[in-house]
Amino acid sequence: MRRAIAILFIVLPFCWLAATDVSGNQSGTWTLANSPYNIIGDVTVPAGDSLSIEPGVEVFVMGNYRLKAEGKLTAVGTEADTIRFRSGQADPGALWKGIRLENESLQSQIRRCYIEKAEYGVNAIDSPVLISHCRFNLNDKGMQLYGIGSADPATMLVQYNIVENSIGNGILISQNSNALIEYNEVRFNGTGSQYRGAIQLSNQSAGGSNSPMIRYNHIHHNHKQGITAWDIQAVNAIQPHILENVIEYNLTGIYLLNASGYVADNIIRHNFIPGDANSGAGVMVAGATSEPYFERNIIHGNFTGFYLGNNAKPCLGNLDIYHAWAQGENQIYDNIDGSNIPHSVYTYSYTTPGLTIWAENNSWGTNDPAEIAIGINDQNDDPSLPLVDFEPILPIPVPTTVTGSVSYAGAFSLTNHRVQIVGADSGEIYYEEPVSPDQPFTLSQIFDGQFHVVVMADVEGVERVFYGTPGGLLTPETFSPDGLEPVEAGVIQIQETQPPRFQDVGSPEQIGAHLCYPVYHRFFVYRWDHINWLYESGDYVFLKRHERFNEAGNIIFNFADEVVWDKISGIEHNNTWLRTEILNDSGAQRVSMFRAKIVTTASDGSNTHMLILQSDTVNQQLISVRVLDEGLSRVYHYNAGYLANCETVVGNIVFQYLHEGNWWFYQPLLPVYQPTGLCVDQVEHFVESPWALTLYWQAPADDGIYNWTHYRVYNYDTLLAEVPFLLNSWHSNNFNYQVEHCLTVCAFDGVNESPRTNEVLVSHVSASDPGAVPPTLVVGPNPASIGAGGRVEVSIKSSAPLNGRLGVYNLRGQLVETVPVASEGDFAWHWGLLDAAGERCASGIYLFRAELEGQPTLQKRLVLIR
Repeated sequence: MRRAIAILFIVLPFCWLAATDVSGNQSGTWTLANSPYNIIGDVTVPAGDSLSIEPGVEVFVMGNYRLKAEGKLTAVGTEADTIRFRSGQADPGALWKGIRLENESLQSQIRRCYIEKAEYGVNAIDSPVLISHCRFNLNDKGMQLYGIGSADPATMLVQYNIVENSIGNGILISQNSNALIEYNEVRFNGTGSQYRGAIQLSNQSAGGSNSPMIRYNHIHHNHKQGITAWDIQAVNAIQPHILENVIEYNLTGIYLLNASGYVADNIIRHNFIPGDANSGAGVMVAGATSEPYFERNIIHGNFTGFYLGNNAKPCLGNLDIYHAWAQGENQIYDNIDGSNIPHSVYTYSYTTPGLTIWAENNSWGTNDPAEIAIGINDQNDDPSLPLVDFEPILPIPVPTTVTGSVSYAGAFSLTNHRVQIVGADSGEIYYEEPVSPDQPFTLSQIFDGQFHVVVMADVEGVERVFYGTPGGLLTPETFSPDGLEPVEAGVIQIQETQPPRFQDVGSPEQIGAHLCYPVYHRFFVYRWDHINWLYESGDYVFLKRHERFNEAGNIIFNFADEVVWDKISGIEHNNTWLRTEILNDSGAQRVSMFRAKIVTTASDGSNTHMLILQSDTVNQQLISVRVLDEGLSRVYHYNAGYLANCETVVGNIVFQYLHEGNWWFYQPLLPVYQPTGLCVDQVEHFVESPWALTLYWQAPADDGIYNWTHYRVYNYDTLLAEVPFLLNSWHSNNFNYQVEHCLTVCAFDGVNESPRTNEVLVSHVSASDPGAVPPTLVVGPNPASIGAGGRVEVSIKSSAPLNGRLGVYNLRGQLVETVPVASEGDFAWHWGLLDAAGERCASGIYLFRAELEGQPTLQKRLVLIR
């Protein structure tokens, strides 16, 4: 212990001695190189100036000082390098004044900062500010958004923060209707003795206004109220929108005192302090000017659902007034106090006779009016109280029972079997529970609309999930809720084939200078998980925005112009391009390279197709391979060298690549547990040099049995080479092309070999025999774009004289253009995409047919797109 204390005494003074002391007027940049900064007196950023603080900077405040920005303050850290504001005072309980923003026109930014032990972590005085991804801890008040005295207060955005352990309020909003509070976690606040709400709204002026938006927050385990709104003037000036928050485990959920507004779609539950009889209201509403509306809230597990007094007139649902916010549909149930007495609605201290509290069209946990009335304290219990009108009742939906069983006939060992109910229209997972294989399951839930039944299981020892559904993965059966008869899903077979994926092009929007099309990515029966906003230019498609679905609010990543997503036309042998993509909600990026290769499986180099190989630029590992072969398109996906999935791609692209209504359907194929798809780099070997030969193949899927470490390349039964398993190719610069080869590839684990690939025969070619290699027809780019240069290069590769003709035909067999062929060797022609009459050809599929003397007819297809 003495040694630890000695180290503290040595290290801490050293840090402070190395610090940069600041006070008075400050502008420019506080750099990481000069960090930490000691504030030894009040600091001011003068009007007209700005102060930027670099990521990773630490600021120690050595007394009760303030950092005030009359100009602009930018404190933007990163996820790895937070900016930290801490008290450097000797007294561990001493507070500093905090950050005060006073510029009324320029927006300050406080992002990814840690702020502790301040009177106000941030005090924005009618000053526009963005506060995001910060943590406020151990402050008196985490922040204040102050607009008193301003008819149109500054916009203040508070997003994705953690506000915790405040002595008083976590967030105090003082007369600012232009405040937006969203996606924050507000917890453990109100540690002092005074009753301060974790989020508190106040109005102190007769002409004031305080109607902020509070949405998508998690407000929990606060020692006092979750949200408090108090209009001291009682002039109905506070009318917030409180939407889609989770408010739980507080002393009280929401307390509106002479405050109104719209409270909808929140979960308000378990708000009470055990043993504290004065706690426990899900919602408290008091004061004659309190007239808030409540819709579609789920209020349960509190001591009291609604605690209403002092002539408050909230509307929990009134079907007679045709008001947009008066539809009710709240779920108010299981609100029971510490003495086991139910309190759905409890009224007290009313002096206005004949008042009615409208609570129509709500669900109360029962459809029995007499049972509902037991939990309501109103005029029926005390004539001085208002009447709570709760009829008509929103009936409790009758659960639907689903029965079935799960079966699997394969050889893998499966674990973690489970069943999901997925909305047919929404794609949302309504319900999930574990099941046992080959045993009947029964589940009962309330389902909203038609649904699918999906079963799945993890593959033991392999990073894969197998799925099954009634009707099969390609045509999943849709069921309708039925509270009377059970839905029988039958025996659901788990399949080793993966479910399909879908991509759909939606309505375009202008993003910056570009009209961008959203491409929605969906897996199986589930809702879309991400959107790529793309635009076309020339041969390329560019990524402008990436949007990821998140229940708390979609996460959006924007990109600069000309960030390549893909090349869609003009693709030729050895073309390369890069792709930048977002991998997860945290924004992790991956940059990968695509390389195009023209390959063949024919011994003479004819019958070519194209491979497009995608590899990670960091570790060079293969990510995917696209195979394009005369209208057939497949994609092979890789994970750690193994084939993760293979899909056939079908689309409806007729004209331009990006067009509203376009779609792609990715149909998975059965996994194959051996290498497949062996082919030869056609251009390299048959055009450039017969001494050079490169083989490509597709990896096997992981069977969970063999741990492949290498590939073996065979000529007939003679081993030519071994290559590491992460490589899917083999190259030779000394290939003996004058000897016939029959090439195959297998996977190898040091002992066992997998079955081999298809055979590729590379025939003997004599250098003195010019007729040994037949002519080859090459057409490119393919697909070609009408708007990308306006011509197609056509060539016939031959070492012998050529005589005949070349014709271009449309799909109806009509001759579009023809040209004579007469050359002593290679023939070349540029087609300008015009027909014989000089008219521009429409998009579609065209056939090139070369009829040559003494040679077989050569044919190639071309896809012409806009």
